[in-house]
This record gives sequence, C-alpha cells and structure tokens, in this order.
Amino acid sequence: MEHVIEIQNLSWKYKGSEDWVLKDISLQVKKGEFIGIMGQNGSGKSTLCRSLNGLIPHRFNGSMKGKVLIGGKLDTFEMSIADCARKVGMVFQDPDAQFIRGTVEEEIVFGAENVGLPIKEIKERLEWTLNEVNLNRDFLNKPPSDLSGGQKQRVAIAASLILKPDIMVLDEPTAQVDPMGKLEVFKVIERLRKEHDMTVILVEHRADEILKFADKVVLLDQGSIVLSEPPCQFFKKVDVLLDKCVYPPQVAQLGYLLAQDPEIKLPAHEIPVTVEDGIQCLTKLLCT
Repeated sequence: MEHVIEIQNLSWKYKGSEDWVLKDISLQVKKGEFIGIMGQNGSGKSTLCRSLNGLIPHRFNGSMKGKVLIGGKLDTFEMSIADCARKVGMVFQDPDAQFIRGTVEEEIVFGAENVGLPIKEIKERLEWTLNEVNLNRDFLNKPPSDLSGGQKQRVAIAASLILKPDIMVLDEPTAQVDPMGKLEVFKVIERLRKEHDMTVILVEHRADEILKFADKVVLLDQGSIVLSEPPCQFFKKVDVLLDKCVYPPQVAQLGYLLAQDPEIKLPAHEIPVTVEDGIQCLTKLLCT
C-alpha cells in the first residue's frame, strides 16, 4: 500500500536554540490511515505537524536534517507552502489564530483564491465543503469571531478542505472547545476519513478519542518516538505512558493496578483498554 507520508530521519531545531526539538524521527503513514499523536507539552508534537505541511522549514527559521516526503516523492523542503496546502490541510489548536479574513465565506475560499482556482470551481467547492463540515449557508456572512468554538473549528477545517487535500493534520483541534463542539468536530473528522478515505494525523491528549478513531498511536517524548503501535497495544503500556505524563483510559489504569496486585497478578497482555474489555476482565476475575 502506498505511503502518503514518509518521514526520513527528521531532526529540527529552531533558530537561537541549542536543543533539537525533533530528533531523528522516522515514520511512514499509509493512505487512509488515522494516526494519533500523543505526548506531554514540549515533546515536539506541534513541530512535527508543521513539518508535514511545509511551515517547517519555510516559515520558521532553524536547522533541519532528513526529509518529509508526501505522496511518495514530493519533498516538502522543495515544495512551496501553497503546493503543500493542496496536499496537506492543517488545522491548529486555536482557530482564531488561523483566521485572517472578515467573514466565514472569505475565510473558507481564501486558499482556493490564493492558488488561482476559477470562480465557478470555487463556488462549487464552497458548496461541497459546507456540506462536508455540516455548516449552514447562514454562517457565510458572519465574522468568524461570532461563532462557537466548535463552529470555528469546522470553518477552519472547511478552509483547508476546500483545496481537497489528501491529508488532514489537526493539532489538538478540540483543546479550546466545549463538549458539544468537540462532538461536532470529531463527527466531521470521522466523516472525512470514512467517506473520502482521507489520511488523518491527529494530535490529541484525550485517550478516549484516540482509542475510538486511530489505527496507530505515536508517543513523542523530548523529540523522539517512544512508542508507535495500534491503540489496543499502545494503551496497555500504562507504566510507560504515565512516566511520560500521558494518561491512558481509566479502565487501562485499573487493569494496570490489578496487574501489580500480588494476589491477582493480571497478565500484562490482558490489561483492558475499553470499557467492554474491562467488564469482561472483571467478570472473569470475579468468577475465578
């Protein structure tokens, strides 16, 4: 299967810093995969995201080693940011920092205008994009600042989606959103993945969302990859995750405690990561 992202021995440090923020990162992502990225603050998650759409090295000054290839052959170091945006959409933690236009419509179509798409095609893509993110046309003339947190993030997703990228990178998109807004955003992400086979890279600190959607989870710590495994295996490594200030599902933490109990000694490979697995695990323990 084609690798739509191939990171080869990537290292990066910002200008004026002696420390490398990313250290020899290598990662391959297949078309249609959903990759979750976790790690404590300062682990390099946002820097890694910026390297996927060309912001690093084109917008940030620093030193870079290695390569980031998109679609198997396109080197982000050699591509312009505009060309990267057509391949890789980017949504940041704070949507207000991403907005630069006066109305929702102007914000969504900006990228399409910037790459010179015909007006007719822009209008068609606008309609398609609104449908994909479940936004009503009534929002188009409003300033983005008037919207709720979830609506703002859907506008931010629409602004990237209008270029029809193959990859969406979302850097903690629900960190500043209320519970209802979080649900709205994740519905959009799930729809894009299922209906369009879109490759999704999601930075998220909540284990439950990563567990629900991800095919593979990557743990970053001090700029290096510590773990890269399917979520059912990733979240069983409770001791490693807690040591890196990443909190697995509560049921996995309970299972870890049961594994440490000298009387119970639950095998490490049987530590549950979902509520359903936890119920089965406890039922089994109670019946023995």
